[in-house]
Amino acid sequence: MVRPKKQKGNRASFNPAQSQRAFEEVVAQVEQAILDGTFKPGDRLPAERDLTEQFRVSRGTLREAFRVLEYAGLVTISKGTTGGAFVSHQSSLMVANSLKWLLRMKRIQYSDLAEFRERLEGGAARDAARNATPRHLQRLKQIVAQLRATSRQPELWAQTAELDLEFHRTVVEASGNELSFIVECSIFDCMREAFGAFSGASGPRVLRDLSDVLRRIEAHDGDGAEAAMRRHIRYFNGLTQAQAASTPQTRNRRSRSLVDV
Repeated sequence: MVRPKKQKGNRASFNPAQSQRAFEEVVAQVEQAILDGTFKPGDRLPAERDLTEQFRVSRGTLREAFRVLEYAGLVTISKGTTGGAFVSHQSSLMVANSLKWLLRMKRIQYSDLAEFRERLEGGAARDAARNATPRHLQRLKQIVAQLRATSRQPELWAQTAELDLEFHRTVVEASGNELSFIVECSIFDCMREAFGAFSGASGPRVLRDLSDVLRRIEAHDGDGAEAAMRRHIRYFNGLTQAQAASTPQTRNRRSRSLVDV
């Protein structure tokens, strides 16, 4: 790949793209300009006309490249007089889309993701028992209180599932590790459909498990918090894998749901 030439400010002078698969060269140069800091989160990229001239490509090729960049989470596209292509702030989206590609290409399996999540959140619960602030504890208590109102009503499973995800996000945030939080949000983006497919009968188990995790975090019991979180995730991972393996049709549907954008 030919690297784009840096100019003063947040401008970059891009090189003409090679005619063969030119959109890939456009993607590579724009990606490099973002990664090396020429364009920072929130920056607006040059106008379409300027870019087609610099890359010497058609509008169609440029738009194809920007669809790839948008899917990867590197840029966001907005329409209108104040619209354009902007460097994305959504680091978790970038990681989520990478995970989705790995799942789609079968480089990793759902079971790998489930096992990784158990390790990540188990460690996060342990750290949260040490690092959680009063704000984190208050939010966790609010979530558990809301779960008491929804978890025993199967028809409210969608709300219960969202509260469950919010509890997990808050625990990882309370651990104090920003990278863990970004990765966790990315995993949720990949697994949200799987959570939504559970029966509402799972609600009481969610309430019981998360109440146990909260008690142990409040008591600064790191070992207990990790064990409780691992039990909770292992149980629901088992349900998801059993459901996905139940029939070929369900397995195919589950595979698609995990990687849909």
